[in-house]
Amino acid sequence: GQIKLDGRAPGWAVDGELQAGANRATLRGQLATTAGDDRWHVALDLPALAALQPLAELHPATAALHGAGNAALSGQLSGQLQTQGRWPALQAQADLRASAFQGAGLRAGRMQLTTQAGPDVDAPLTLKLDAEQLQLGDLRADSLQARIEGSLAEHRVTLDAQSPLRPPAWA
Repeated sequence: GQIKLDGRAPGWAVDGELQAGANRATLRGQLATTAGDDRWHVALDLPALAALQPLAELHPATAALHGAGNAALSGQLSGQLQTQGRWPALQAQADLRASAFQGAGLRAGRMQLTTQAGPDVDAPLTLKLDAEQLQLGDLRADSLQARIEGSLAEHRVTLDAQSPLRPPAWA
């Protein structure tokens, strides 16, 4: 991969790309002189997560996630993340999709996460998670829908899960 830094204008422009096999990640951004003008965009196209398993094992923390009976990293992941501003006044949007995902003890046939958040209490706040065929350890769900909608000041949370686990029959 490569990363380019350009400091000719006020602030720094960043342009980077990493590739491992068929997997590709790009980073484009601007570290501005004024915090509110920072802008970042990350794009992921990871159709072969299994190819990243050796990299995941290089760091002790990520290696531990895949040890102790957890299956190796596999599946596909794609999406993008955009931010504007600088913490704590950060606006962010993300859209991530995974299929046949397996890693860190989590398995999912399909997942999609969409989120939007801003720094103001009245800024739109949205989180949508849709998933099918989930397994985390002994916990299983055929489907899961989680939603947070509104703002930090006033929001609604909903959760709908379908699980193969059933309560025991009454005697």
